[in-house]
Amino acid sequence: MKEIHIECAGAGKTYGIAQKIINILDDCPDDKKIYVITYTNYAVKQIKDELIKNVRDIPENVIIDTVHGFFLNNIIYPYSNFIRGESINSCSIEKLPDKLQWQARRKSVLKDAGFIHAHEVPQYAKSILIAAKSDRVAVKKRKEIALNYFVSDIYCLFVDEAQDMDDCFFELMLKIICELEHFYFVGDPVQALWGTDKYKWFTEEVEKQAGIAPIINTVSRRIPACIVPLCNRILPQGSALSSCNAEQGSAVYMLLSELDTEIRKQLRSCKEVFSYTKIKTDVFSTANDQSGLTHEFVQILAEKYPQYDIGALRRTAINEILAIGLDKCLKKHSIRLSKQDYAKLASQFSGEKEAGIYVESIQKIKGLEGDTAYFIICNSLLEILLGIKNDSNKETNLLYVALTRAKRRLLLIVDDNDGLKRNFQKHKIDINTAMNELGIQKAVIEDWFVIAKQQIG
Repeated sequence: MKEIHIECAGAGKTYGIAQKIINILDDCPDDKKIYVITYTNYAVKQIKDELIKNVRDIPENVIIDTVHGFFLNNIIYPYSNFIRGESINSCSIEKLPDKLQWQARRKSVLKDAGFIHAHEVPQYAKSILIAAKSDRVAVKKRKEIALNYFVSDIYCLFVDEAQDMDDCFFELMLKIICELEHFYFVGDPVQALWGTDKYKWFTEEVEKQAGIAPIINTVSRRIPACIVPLCNRILPQGSALSSCNAEQGSAVYMLLSELDTEIRKQLRSCKEVFSYTKIKTDVFSTANDQSGLTHEFVQILAEKYPQYDIGALRRTAINEILAIGLDKCLKKHSIRLSKQDYAKLASQFSGEKEAGIYVESIQKIKGLEGDTAYFIICNSLLEILLGIKNDSNKETNLLYVALTRAKRRLLLIVDDNDGLKRNFQKHKIDINTAMNELGIQKAVIEDWFVIAKQQIG
């Protein structure tokens, strides 16, 4: 099996990888392993869950990890001493000093203690297995030995979310791909949110070097019919998608200026619904792991409410603590913390916090899906949706990801600030008319919440 796939949003990439793994399990020799590399911890969990559902356990010879973990556990930790004479056995995520000279000094201190900083991981892993022109002959020989040993351990290499991998990863893959008996790469260039589209370049290089053309799938299992035309408006020519989702679905909109107190209360308490934005607004801010919650508290929430997405739980908890206070929030959910954990959590909310509704960033929800979602759409993304701008770039990819999270119902909250109004006046475009022409009707917001909760329940 030597396959390169380009698959659209909701095409069943995770399910496809899990099925491929199951199909080759019995063929894998005892002295080799099946490696599965993906970009996010959420994707790791999805693949593991799919395997457990089908084979009841994760076989010992199946290694599923993020690209960061793969670099550390399979390249840096085993080979750093052999290649570079540095015994690296752990990774640090501490904040480095701002000045470059102090950064270099701190990294050196970390290495002396057996740590590598997270920012260095990709480049360091590449330097272990790929020889540089400046390397001495003896070093090149050791790298060749390490590379051969590394490849000999792999029966099949699966790579999910390939569009998000960095240059170092793809350079390493091109180095070993001709040596692998089995590999399976899958990604979607239109969902690349972290910079240049290296996956498209990689697929072209593999076709050139190994004669393996990419298998393209533009049929989504997730996207409802009403969202498909919106996606196709912004996709590059020749890459239009279709959907086999039987749901017609609904896409509606409202203006941010129309959010009254009751609607804000509903949005703030909606843990069943995915919510996300590209940029902060006067009403919405992005909630992340550093926004007022400790790791320990997030873990307790996840164990207490396993039916909910961790991001939604985090966002709802932040909103509740800001609204009613920490003590009442803990009492409401019957959560008891140790004095130390309580002090750590309370300290996160000791300063003044900006009022608002906490949601996720688009980058944070990529790979996730839900029946219902609301999305705060800003000026730059609305321009792309309406065809005012036609650039195929990171902004377009952000919009595509935002449009394709909901399986049934999507609410667009248009950030109609003064800048957007001036821009649309300049283009002589009425927002309401333009949205209606796209088939996106004005939301009756009270009905939207009622129906959304009925569908979820």
